[in-house]
Amino acid sequence: MMKTFCFTLLILGLIGHYQVRAQSAAEIANSASSFFENPTGLNLNLGMVSIDGEFHLGIRFQPELAIGKFGMGLNVPLMYNIERNEIRTEEFKDGVAWLRLIDYLRWGKKKKDHVYVRVGRLTGAYLGFGILMNNYTNSISFEKRTIGVEFDVQFKKIYGIEGIYSNFDPASFNLFAIRPYIKPLGNTDIPILKTLEVGIGLVTDYDQTKSLFMDDNSQDVATNSYLKDGMTGLSADLGLFLFNNDVFSITTYAQYGRLMKNDLAAGYIQTLNVKSTNFAVDSLLGSYGDGQGFSVGIATRVNLLFKAIQLNARVERLWYTNYFMPQFFDYQYEVNKNEKILALASAEATKGIYGSLVFNMIEKIFVGGGVMIPDVVDATHPAAVFANVHIPDLIPKFYLSAKYYRPGIVKLEDVVKLDEYSNANAIIAYKIMNYLLLGVDYKWTFVPTSDKGLQIHHQVMPYIGFNYPLSFNQ
Repeated sequence: MMKTFCFTLLILGLIGHYQVRAQSAAEIANSASSFFENPTGLNLNLGMVSIDGEFHLGIRFQPELAIGKFGMGLNVPLMYNIERNEIRTEEFKDGVAWLRLIDYLRWGKKKKDHVYVRVGRLTGAYLGFGILMNNYTNSISFEKRTIGVEFDVQFKKIYGIEGIYSNFDPASFNLFAIRPYIKPLGNTDIPILKTLEVGIGLVTDYDQTKSLFMDDNSQDVATNSYLKDGMTGLSADLGLFLFNNDVFSITTYAQYGRLMKNDLAAGYIQTLNVKSTNFAVDSLLGSYGDGQGFSVGIATRVNLLFKAIQLNARVERLWYTNYFMPQFFDYQYEVNKNEKILALASAEATKGIYGSLVFNMIEKIFVGGGVMIPDVVDATHPAAVFANVHIPDLIPKFYLSAKYYRPGIVKLEDVVKLDEYSNANAIIAYKIMNYLLLGVDYKWTFVPTSDKGLQIHHQVMPYIGFNYPLSFNQ
């Protein structure tokens, strides 16, 4: 594992001479996923929280540093169990263990620099224009962060390759995504056509790492059993700028995706049909096979008042057959991969709309989010929504930051309902002094418990914190 990090740092040192490149159509389209960079600053919070029914007094040091193209985040917790009089160590068990202290290492920005590499926790990851993978995270638990890598490299303004590897755990070959792409006229001065980008993507997953979930008898659940022979998706896409200057940019794109039949899941469905005479297997399940989807979209970026106000918007129309889900590899995928694959086997053909919006005003208000809405929303065609809000000091003396992701929406009231697939974090604080805050940190996430592995849990942590922003030229 340490060899991986040393090798990555060596690469970062060798590639520092690359210059910022022109914006990509994919970068504009995926602005809602990548817009919220971690703020640069020193953060130290002291508070009390109940975990697994026991109170803990905790200190968490979370510095975020960005110098030039290099960025780094640490997450150093010290949680003391008041009832047991001992240090809590569950956060460092299993997987990458103590390497979780390194939240991430980053070089460059995706689709803006010739070279982008991020090692550690991945959030809002995407491939191409996102028909197979979008809003993906490799760490569903705040306390069980995973070490993965995301990269995007472009050569001579014409060729490029981007990819993701979810988890360096040596137990298996885990989720891997790659997309080589080409800008055939990138070295010319032909308007519009010089921005044309064409890519072919592959996503495959053979995850057999030890499950962090357990059943009621405290036995490991084989949540990844359908991945023994892999789960695979293929994609093809193209996009280009229709107009691009410092004030207004507009792009359009089209993409195709295909999700291959998972034979192990199909075998499980067949077994149910044979062994249970009273089990009515839907004809859709009985004929489970490959599924495919197609979409066209448009995205725009507007800069007003010398970039004091920035607005990004995306609207995409999707058509897909049975056994296909757009953005199949998303945040929800890592929660329970077997369940997601079985849901795919009963997915019916339909149409839908994906849209996103990002708003930034004078670096004081950051608001963004998106929705995936099928034409007919029901149990087999649920909607999904995600949102981010960051208001650091617009309101005098107050700090507000919140993130929310909610898939599986069937009814309107589900939008604000928290369940085992939701993820939420909200921080509201009052500034006692310029850099001293008194606040509450709320998390709805998975945490490790003493006897049942990862369990859904909401934490309310009153805290007093030190927050000192840092500013470096980037």
